[in-house]
Amino acid sequence: MSICLLGCAFSVDIPTAGIFPQSVEVLSGDVTDHVAVQSAMQGVEAVVHMAALLHIVNPPPELREKYERVNVGGTATVVEAAIKAGAKRVVLFSTIAVYGQADGQVLNEQSPTHPDTFYAQTKLAAEQIFLNARGADGQPLGTVLRLGAVYGSLYPYRKWTQSADAGL
Repeated sequence: MSICLLGCAFSVDIPTAGIFPQSVEVLSGDVTDHVAVQSAMQGVEAVVHMAALLHIVNPPPELREKYERVNVGGTATVVEAAIKAGAKRVVLFSTIAVYGQADGQVLNEQSPTHPDTFYAQTKLAAEQIFLNARGADGQPLGTVLRLGAVYGSLYPYRKWTQSADAGL
């Protein structure tokens, strides 16, 4: 779970040393912790929100509450803190999983959503929080980007392609 802020990185895991330029302040916390998120938001103008409990295949039913808490509750915390901090823009990294199975169809932003996993259902709910958020001027605060995948130092691209090649 992590939140990336302009000039600041907020993460439950401490990023590898040197991954960010020295001008980026690295803070550690949990996206569901209102006080930590509000503290991290002080002075920001823009927020890129990537925090999520990620998709796993066939999660046990008892994980549903955790998906709700992190993906929906954490998103509400980020939006609330961004509004209180006076952020001008907030971007949510969502997922193409909200479309469900494509069944060979080409999908686009206007395609209907059919989330079929806890992850996809909670990411779609998080999108609604973002899309309903308004800044102090009454204008929409958030933008949603539905990404296929995000890669970083904790999940190297090479590992993913090797897994895909192995059929995993």
